[in-house]
Amino acid sequence: MNTTRRAAALVLLAASSNALAEDRKPGATPARPTPSKELAAFMKPLEGTWNCDGNVPAGAFGRGLPASHNSGGIKFEKNYDGFFYRGEYEMNGVELPVELPMKGEIVLGWDARAQQVLVWHFNGNGTTNFSTGKPQGNTLVTLGELGNNMKTRETHIVKSDKAHFHKFELDLGKGWVPIVEHHCTR
Repeated sequence: MNTTRRAAALVLLAASSNALAEDRKPGATPARPTPSKELAAFMKPLEGTWNCDGNVPAGAFGRGLPASHNSGGIKFEKNYDGFFYRGEYEMNGVELPVELPMKGEIVLGWDARAQQVLVWHFNGNGTTNFSTGKPQGNTLVTLGELGNNMKTRETHIVKSDKAHFHKFELDLGKGWVPIVEHHCTR
């Protein structure tokens, strides 16, 4: 396990177990933490391998750049006894004149105190993105930051056990701009 992933896992585990520390009585044996039922309920239908087709709208990565189609996939699995879920993804076929991270990882954990999902993305070019959000039924919308002054909004909709929708947007101070949409199937 690389150092970045190990550090992220430790931070997420500490955040998700903070609420347990407050409930302990002096001298009492600490209760063994249990994985989040909320995170498991949202992630269970996403476990496994997905094939994805995506679209990058014209101008998403700069004025005058054409729209593009990409394909690839993501595989989600339960890690660390269910405290976290990890996904590895790879996208192919993006034809833009900018270097994009086509491989990466996503780690999802649960913050018990804030009752929300914590999400970390690690991309092949060294870019990281941290975001948070609360599942609402079959939908998870997270808000976060990417680098300096870039806000992110990511939407995951579990349509069924065989269909999943994903959308990633950026706000550079002028409103939300869609960067990519993926329709994933098994």
